[in-house]
Amino acid sequence: MSGQSVTLTARVTPAAAGPTGTVRFTIDGVQSAPITPDATGRARLVTSTLGVGSHIVTAAFSGSADYTAGASAPMTQTVNKASTRTIVASSGTPSGSVDYYVDGLLRATAALSSSGQATYATSTLAVGVHTVTAVYSGDGNFIASTSNTINQRIR
Repeated sequence: MSGQSVTLTARVTPAAAGPTGTVRFTIDGVQSAPITPDATGRARLVTSTLGVGSHIVTAAFSGSADYTAGASAPMTQTVNKASTRTIVASSGTPSGSVDYYVDGLLRATAALSSSGQATYATSTLAVGVHTVTAVYSGDGNFIASTSNTINQRIR
């Protein structure tokens, strides 16, 4: 089992040495594939395969024609447990009805369909802006709720 994602970064100085050689990270005695540093001399290894706990990490530069090889001092990288997210969903479908309020007045009540939806349509609203709110009555398994109020413009 692995923990959270970890980015390890080694910096080769001077930066000009970086692109002419490679860096290998060694984690708990296991060496990574060679990584060519970028123009700033940085080599990055992103891994999410480390187990939760402490790991000993070193970085070693291979050297090049103009620069000698070198290695970092060992460091300890602690990997924490990865985050989780839990979502609860109901397999039930609400029943009951929805009251539709237009401009604060109850205009209609509609029963929920077998898929848990209700609709209200009207052609009797006057020209202008009207506020519309839907209120679900709830049932034995679901609590009552109220929608956001929307503005409906009739032209």
